[in-house]
Amino acid sequence: MVIHTWERGVEAAPSENVFVATDSDEIMDVCAKYGAQAVMTDAGVSSEMAERMKALERENRELRQANEILRKASAYFAMAELDRRSK
Repeated sequence: MVIHTWERGVEAAPSENVFVATDSDEIMDVCAKYGAQAVMTDAGVSSEMAERMKALERENRELRQANEILRKASAYFAMAELDRRSK
């Protein structure tokens, strides 16, 4: 049932990473067997909190990528300005 649910999640959001969050070693083993991405959670962490943590990690990754693009663009335009001034 876990793999079926994970597969439906992947089908629904093919461009997203879909994870199974569990506190069970048995579920982790099943996920590994079928190639499903899984993360081990603390038994005291609710599934809503684990889901929110994953969303924040994804957002953080996207912000880091955007920051890298902005850094490169800034360097490009700074070099263009220096080149323009030297002419």
